[in-house]
Amino acid sequence: LQAAIEISSHNNPVVVFRDQESFYNDTETKNSTKVTYVNVNHYFREANEFSKIYKYLTPSADGIISRQHYEYELRCFQRWFVLKEYLEAQHLDRIFYSDSDSIVFTNMTEVCGNQRGKCSAIVNIEDQ
Repeated sequence: LQAAIEISSHNNPVVVFRDQESFYNDTETKNSTKVTYVNVNHYFREANEFSKIYKYLTPSADGIISRQHYEYELRCFQRWFVLKEYLEAQHLDRIFYSDSDSIVFTNMTEVCGNQRGKCSAIVNIEDQ
């Protein structure tokens, strides 16, 4: 995880969404000008609303719907609501999204092109 943030931020601005408990645990990158740490709870309103209607319908192999599987799948959906709220708050119309198990070696602004503004790199590192 730390390597993904560190390497990806060489060529790209990186936004790291964290929860309150682990907000600034990454001491190597927290002072970087290319890495921004954002409290995920500031952008969780729509994700919370979604959790009120979400139904997990896929049981495990033994036919039981576990709380762990439910929470994992819910978080997979919620990340998109968080990202949407963040984009709206920051007035961004496009980004490059990468999960924490990926490393971005190239400059995504060059790949995305500059015709409509910056292309920021987003890394979601919520525990899953």
